[in-house]
Amino acid sequence: MNPTHDMSSETPARPGAFLFLVALRRAAARPILWIATWAALFLLGLAPALATLGFMRDAFGDGSADWRTLRDTGAGLGADTWTLSETFRQDQREGLGQLTTANAHVLSALAVVAILLGVFAAGGWLQLAYERVEGRQFRRFCYGGAVYFWRFLRVLLLVALMLALVRWVCYETPWKEFVLGQLLAVPESDWGQLETLESELDVARLGWIQDGAAALAFGLVLVWGVYTRTRIAQRDARSALGAGLATFFVMLRHPIQTLRPLLLLYAMQVLIIVVAAGYLVEHIDGRATGVPRIGHVAALFGVAQVAALWRHLSRGATYLAAASVSQHLVPPHKKKGNPWLSIGGPGGPQYPIGKDEDEYHVAL
Repeated sequence: MNPTHDMSSETPARPGAFLFLVALRRAAARPILWIATWAALFLLGLAPALATLGFMRDAFGDGSADWRTLRDTGAGLGADTWTLSETFRQDQREGLGQLTTANAHVLSALAVVAILLGVFAAGGWLQLAYERVEGRQFRRFCYGGAVYFWRFLRVLLLVALMLALVRWVCYETPWKEFVLGQLLAVPESDWGQLETLESELDVARLGWIQDGAAALAFGLVLVWGVYTRTRIAQRDARSALGAGLATFFVMLRHPIQTLRPLLLLYAMQVLIIVVAAGYLVEHIDGRATGVPRIGHVAALFGVAQVAALWRHLSRGATYLAAASVSQHLVPPHKKKGNPWLSIGGPGGPQYPIGKDEDEYHVAL
């Protein structure tokens, strides 16, 4: 072992333009993590799904034709007991009302659990993003999720407040006062109908601008939340608000480096989940309009789950990419140094990791 200088002073190489592909490859190399997060949400969704399935089995069994007979023979698929027509909904209105109410309560609780699982997963991905580990990835993933959970939960609350602010600015008083009232000179009595504008096309374009601005601000807030969590993990920070303010100025100084990899990952999600998966669903639905079979249902289920798996894989790649960018742009803490470039307990001897992943050197 040869003496070496303090590696905490070194600046990591600048991330390239294809960082998003590198991050996807690194995330794909850890299938146990994104499959585990997908499986957790899949199991959460089973409760309302099984409740709905049980109700439908009973409802069809009480109808004029048993649903198993229709399934086996393929006959009578246009019957009220199969298509959930107005007649069926009227006959089963009480049961459907109870089912809808029960599922609404269950889904509300499950949505909260899913959000908390997302907070946990963020800590797990960042733990692996900064730590060189071989094997036992799931254990380290869970460790990171537990360590950063409460700090990242505070970041989630800040993100929720920022999104509420975005909605208020784009759809409430600021938009109405400054855009409609001052910029377009629309009288206050017409802010709801916009009949004073010259044409319906002008109204439509104004709506596109409004929704586009809201979508852009929504995406920027999500990116800000990712980099805020990344900064907390990188510097072992405690204050979510302080990390958020510092992250805002970093994004302001380096907009291309911070936004490019994450926006490209989000664009890939749109292409695969919305465009490609949407086309497949529409194609399967089109083929099932005549006589739907169990194969059509299985195909729709498969497309939905593949899209969900890609969503979880992309989420991991998002944090891996953000960690690479943050390592380049965010300097080490003045007092704590860079804890991710060395091994050894606090207050004791530190052993910085060498440039070769299989080497380490004693710091004298």
